[in-house]
Amino acid sequence: MKAALFLNQRLELRLDGVVDAIRNGFIKKGYESKLVRSTSDCVDCDIIIYECPQDWDIPDFKVQGKVFVYTTTIRTEKGLHTPLDYVNPKILEHSSQLTGILTAGCNEKALSIYRNAGLTVVNMPGNIPLDESQYYDMGAERNLNSVFIGNAYHKSEQFKKFIVPFSHEVECLFIAPPGNEEVVNMAKGEKRFLSLNAASVNDLFNRSKLVPVIHWPRQPELNPRLITAVGSGALPISDNEFLVKRFYDGLIPCSDDPSEWISIAKRYLADEEQRRSLVKRLREICVKRYSNVALVEKLEAA
Repeated sequence: MKAALFLNQRLELRLDGVVDAIRNGFIKKGYESKLVRSTSDCVDCDIIIYECPQDWDIPDFKVQGKVFVYTTTIRTEKGLHTPLDYVNPKILEHSSQLTGILTAGCNEKALSIYRNAGLTVVNMPGNIPLDESQYYDMGAERNLNSVFIGNAYHKSEQFKKFIVPFSHEVECLFIAPPGNEEVVNMAKGEKRFLSLNAASVNDLFNRSKLVPVIHWPRQPELNPRLITAVGSGALPISDNEFLVKRFYDGLIPCSDDPSEWISIAKRYLADEEQRRSLVKRLREICVKRYSNVALVEKLEAA
């Protein structure tokens, strides 16, 4: 069995962790997996994934294998969208040549348009499947109460609403890319401004008990930290309750009330056994439903 990831060269760095996770999932399921640059390289493949941002054309796929378009969305500066912002008309134009789409989007109005065009929708929560070779519990001592890793600049209002008051009550280490200084310095705690690879993120999550997670206002896809933190054995606390409760059987602690974040954190920091038990259950769900192996199985079943 063979699988192909059809990526433009300039996209590979942007999708670094995603590409590795998907490829490793295919390998675990017994596939030969490769990156390709043209449709001619796909003719002998059983499953092809073509990465396609909103403004890109789709080539003609005249192949025997299943073809999925991995569709990504373009956010407005404020993170606000209408359902049609998640529909790529170029995918609909080529629907007869495609098996389905691969997407992190959870906007049902948009997804129903793809389904009505005869396309199978394969959801990839968090925009990255759990890859247990990248994110796993190392059994290390968890000597950090919490760690925030990510870009706060584009979520500055959510950061000020949730993370700043949280940091005044719960010890938190902040890791953010350069350029986030103005926003992150509003919070209390140690700050480091640098970019991390997956191994470094896994190491920090393995040292932390809790991981605070924020979303864009009305963001229709999970923050990937809700996949990777769970994979590393840390317990996330999240906003966007309407969205987050749809995953993990509603077990991830989440609230749209910043004061409730603090009470949730203090409860799970005080009760080690309860926190570990919940993380164990969340990780079992993540491996079963949201891992790279589970993703390949969904593609196979389409």
